[in-house]
Amino acid sequence: MKPRVAILLATYNGAVYLPELLAGLRRQTWSDYRLIVRDDGSVDATRMIIAEAAEDDDRFQVLDDAAERFGPAQNFGRLLQAAYDGGADYALFADQDDVWFDDKTARLLQAAVAAGRDSGPDCPVLVHSDLIVVDERLRLRHPSLKRFAGQRSDASDPRRSLLAANHVTGCATLVNRALMRIALPFPRQIVMHDWWVAQCAATAGTIRYLPEPTMQYRLHSGNTLGLPSLSEKLNVLRREVRTDWRRRVDETALAIDQVRALKSRLEQLTSATTDESLAIVNAFLAAIDGKQAAWRKLAALRNAGMLHIGFLRQAAFGAKLWALDRRKVA
Repeated sequence: MKPRVAILLATYNGAVYLPELLAGLRRQTWSDYRLIVRDDGSVDATRMIIAEAAEDDDRFQVLDDAAERFGPAQNFGRLLQAAYDGGADYALFADQDDVWFDDKTARLLQAAVAAGRDSGPDCPVLVHSDLIVVDERLRLRHPSLKRFAGQRSDASDPRRSLLAANHVTGCATLVNRALMRIALPFPRQIVMHDWWVAQCAATAGTIRYLPEPTMQYRLHSGNTLGLPSLSEKLNVLRREVRTDWRRRVDETALAIDQVRALKSRLEQLTSATTDESLAIVNAFLAAIDGKQAAWRKLAALRNAGMLHIGFLRQAAFGAKLWALDRRKVA
């Protein structure tokens, strides 16, 4: 029997690029899928485009469960819950402005099935791939998002490398049903859906990475992800400190709360894998919650292999820990 595959599309004011994505989904060589869409309160033509597409394709399912906005993380949480409730064996996340290669679904699915054979049918599995970086007009910026963004993940133990920083891109990710079961329902205190499911997969199951790209990833002019030069990175760092520092510190606090939620989720599971992972998570939180100075916390995390990010990002992370400690004192 063919596996039941769901593609999850969270939309918000995406009318400009959405038709291109939908065309790519229709060209998928693995055509036996269900597309579940939930709009998060668009005020442009997004809803109309979705409605017209659903009329022409019976594989499309539109969720219209509430008028309020949830933001991308919880919007994808709603979509993943709908896929799980509908009996999906596998689910892929889709961003409204990306361009999929025709064989993306088939390649990720093949890798996930292989991982399931190796690890067992009940093992939570996440598969993700590299992406080609393009601009708004699909002009090439870099053939590899991983290299462009300077991601330095440790594939041998993602349980550690995924605690302080994310290196899994949601729109290039597929998850299996066993992982859905553990990740759902999404806690309120998560930064992004892809980071949460990646942490669940790393600590309770397995992650497989495909170094070949499966799609084109639009890097918009306002997006600072993966700035390639040192001068650009320093400019962004200076701008964050001047204008956006409070929000960045708030995001770091939320990321730590996400690890606390991961701890709670792992405590509900019982296996040798999750017991070992829980010890790693507890060590991370012990370092974060300790009374030592922020630079000592940073050193402890680095020595424990939990900071697989560049020097500037480590420095920024340490500064945010210092700011959070100051908040506690105040």
